[in-house]
Amino acid sequence: MHMDCQTQGPVVDGRVSLETLVNIMKQAVYTLDRYGEVVEDSPSWRQFTGQALEDYLGMNWLNAIHPDDRTTFLTTWKNIVATGMEGAFEYRLWHHTGEWRHVLERTCPSYGSAGEVIGWIGIIIDISRRKRVEEQLIRTTELALRRAAEVEQLYRQSPIGLGMFDRNLRYVRVSERLAHMNGFPIDAHIGKSLSEIYPDGSAQLEPLYRKILETGVTISDIEIQDQLNSAGDALGSTRHFSGHAYPVTDPDGTVVAVGTIWQDISEQKRAEATQKLLNMELIHRTKNLITVIQSVTARSLIDDQPVEPMRHALLSRLEAISRAYASLTETNWQGAPLHKLITRECEQHHGVTVTRGPDLVLNASAAQTFALVIHELTTNATKHGSLSVPGGKVSISWVVESGEDGNRFRLRWRESMGPRVAPPKRKGFGHTLLHRMMSNSEEYVAVADYAPEGLIYDLDVELETMLAKQSDGALFQARASAAA
Repeated sequence: MHMDCQTQGPVVDGRVSLETLVNIMKQAVYTLDRYGEVVEDSPSWRQFTGQALEDYLGMNWLNAIHPDDRTTFLTTWKNIVATGMEGAFEYRLWHHTGEWRHVLERTCPSYGSAGEVIGWIGIIIDISRRKRVEEQLIRTTELALRRAAEVEQLYRQSPIGLGMFDRNLRYVRVSERLAHMNGFPIDAHIGKSLSEIYPDGSAQLEPLYRKILETGVTISDIEIQDQLNSAGDALGSTRHFSGHAYPVTDPDGTVVAVGTIWQDISEQKRAEATQKLLNMELIHRTKNLITVIQSVTARSLIDDQPVEPMRHALLSRLEAISRAYASLTETNWQGAPLHKLITRECEQHHGVTVTRGPDLVLNASAAQTFALVIHELTTNATKHGSLSVPGGKVSISWVVESGEDGNRFRLRWRESMGPRVAPPKRKGFGHTLLHRMMSNSEEYVAVADYAPEGLIYDLDVELETMLAKQSDGALFQARASAAA
């Protein structure tokens, strides 16, 4: 297996000896007979594999080939020997260090004087390092393809807007969500500048992006807003966005692009604005409620009256206010249905007939006033009027009428089958409420007729002043659990 060569030096007659080349390359060179068997020693083979001469004579040299590669190698080798052709193949060969090495073998026939094959000469080159590089490249490529697929999936399905700009601040990547935010297809973004796609925000954003390209810093908590070309209130026509911009670098750390992450926070801003309005409205209504309670308390506590009757009257009036607030709360302060408000005040009294008029929804102020008015009327009827005797009756009805001055709401409280009625001698809080609070005004006209057969109380109100505003409904939506 060893080719004859001069050994007296590395260079003979100006030519490099074969042994010198083999030692320089640190590879294995062999010679075989015409049948592919080893008949003589090959020091480079022994040095590479660690086999002794007796271990690889004949065909025993096949034992140095990896068992999994041996069958395929032998089939190829037999075909080469049979055809007398040159051959090249790769396999794993045992190395003297105790590991399998990937090698490339190249073999060619040696011819006699008559042109017949008399043997084989081959060289085995260790390509393990190349194989490791190739395998690493394959793994790296697979990983890169997998990461690219993940990024592509992210850009397609991300619920937030993703974008990337080159150093000239032109779009190179855009997610479907960001394209939807900007109002253009994805393809329409690529290669376009920020000012071409989003002119409203370019003046604010371009300096930030250039700063990232120059310094490599990350900028967070960017907020921008723009106006939509649509009708509606200020909140509904304004979009708000929250953004994050970061540098994209190459392996050397050079900033080559700017990546952006955007989220539409318009709903959040609307919710914050709504919450602010709700808080302001709550403060206003709380102050109003306290004012009403203070007024009711001050008018209910009279110096020359016994404490217990005053206490009972005060508590009952506060309960009436509470019931009015309960009606308002059920609709998230969208308004209090008049029929429900009157029914709640009268349901604990027998003999009251509520003739339901038009469905009306009162605003908060009117609801409180009406609750107190009905409460005072039922209280007075229970103490002195038709509800103070068995068989007494009360009927309540209301209508809406149109006139030259606009729509008017008219309510009539009519008592019957009770004791004879006479005008009250003392004018307390109830009398003041029924007459003074709702009279002396074009908006409210209240008339009490103390007819002997029963009190008739007529209330004439400008309809517009008592109805809940339609705009309130946009802010104070009815709860899902509220009755229709």
